[in-house]
Amino acid sequence: MDCQVVFTINNYDHHIKCISEDEKYGGANYTAKINKGEVKQDSWVNQVRAAIKFVNDPQLKGLLRKIQGYTNIPRKESKFINFLQNSLNYKNYGLCKKAWEAIKDEAEKIKK
Repeated sequence: MDCQVVFTINNYDHHIKCISEDEKYGGANYTAKINKGEVKQDSWVNQVRAAIKFVNDPQLKGLLRKIQGYTNIPRKESKFINFLQNSLNYKNYGLCKKAWEAIKDEAEKIKK
């Protein structure tokens, strides 16, 4: 739905999602539903940020810092590596694999 916001050239990229019709027209009776996919993705992005703290390799740390700004980081290994190689132009498969391992290790630490 169009949230009827006018964007300037400086602020359009900060707008990442619009409001729903229920939210717009629901008034005081509106209660937001929890989006499970969004919760999982936010958790995954937080794991990427946490992994940066424990990485010593400067190349790997730079890669993780670069991807932490994205909200659409894939949560499956093959899609993650394709994302790095195609969208972010990282052709070093070994570095991409190390990034996946660092995030996966951090995810396992958080689960425990």
